[in-house]
Amino acid sequence: MRNKPIIACATHTGLLSTHNEDQYACEDELGLWVIADGMGGHAAGEVASQLAINAVVSSFSSGSLLHEAVADAHPTVLEAINNDPFLRGMGTTVVAAHLRHNHYQIAWVGDSRCYHWSKQNFQRITRDHSYLESLLDNDAVDADTAYNHPERKSLIQAIGVSNDMRPTVSTSDGKLYQGELLLLCSDGLTDEVDDNQIAEILASTCKPQEICDQLINAALRNGGRDNITTIVIKAGNRAPKKPGEDSLSANWLISAGVLITAALLWLAFI
Repeated sequence: MRNKPIIACATHTGLLSTHNEDQYACEDELGLWVIADGMGGHAAGEVASQLAINAVVSSFSSGSLLHEAVADAHPTVLEAINNDPFLRGMGTTVVAAHLRHNHYQIAWVGDSRCYHWSKQNFQRITRDHSYLESLLDNDAVDADTAYNHPERKSLIQAIGVSNDMRPTVSTSDGKLYQGELLLLCSDGLTDEVDDNQIAEILASTCKPQEICDQLINAALRNGGRDNITTIVIKAGNRAPKKPGEDSLSANWLISAGVLITAALLWLAFI
């Protein structure tokens, strides 16, 4: 891949779990990165998330568009449910990113998230497919109340679960410029670490692996009640610079030069 990005991935079972229902894929050659956060208890969550990951990677590598590949995970998980009564009710979230040159696409179902960080801006790209998010969108609750809301973990969209579930894959796209980052994560991170803390960690180091490790450590310090998975995608050193950055730097240098010249002239006349 031209302007190859720098990638780091990390996962942790958390402090209360004995197994990890999060699964992830880092398919650097495809420019594809995916996180799935399984649900269903016992081994079922792990099965759902792994089936979803396999389906997304297989479909995308066969030529499907990103949102099509994510959608293809749903019948795959349903098939397993219908063939094994012990897997009944299992499901998973999915968030996937594809990067080609410096253009990215994001597709997701559920509440696993993607963020875009730059020096000028920090943005959550995804919107949770949850009952609580719908309440927030309609101003039915405020952000302070939301954290302790009894329905905060109730999803309205997921991969699998039952034949009645009809998930709609949400999408977004944008451009990743030199020095900028994408963060994919499961809710084991965002339930413990708020967006302000995430932004501070992303800004604290330019090394993706250090970012992943610091994010997971922050989630563990704050309780670590769920599995935690992070993927950081940093634009390569040869990626395009954001338009206007060169002119801003040039303007700063010109301004600095004018101030220095003025100061020297002032000193010459005193």
